[in-house]
Amino acid sequence: MLVIFMKKLATDTSAEGISRIKTILAQNNIRFEIATARGRTGSDRDVQTGLRSNPVAYNLVRDLMFIYTVYVNRKDFARARQLVFGS
Repeated sequence: MLVIFMKKLATDTSAEGISRIKTILAQNNIRFEIATARGRTGSDRDVQTGLRSNPVAYNLVRDLMFIYTVYVNRKDFARARQLVFGS
């Protein structure tokens, strides 16, 4: 199913946090999709400032992180939210 027809349940940068959500949804037979995107730790301006002040630490400044977004069917959203977040 395409995520454009689904509703966003959670966004996290922690693989462990997403794994917990996946386990809860799977145990309760709630269909979900996960979209993964790359992000940087800091804005472009932060990266440029860091590079000018300490070019040796370039690898530390430009570290990439993964951003995980969990989507569920709209009809299952309320139940999924209750199970995952308790609210």
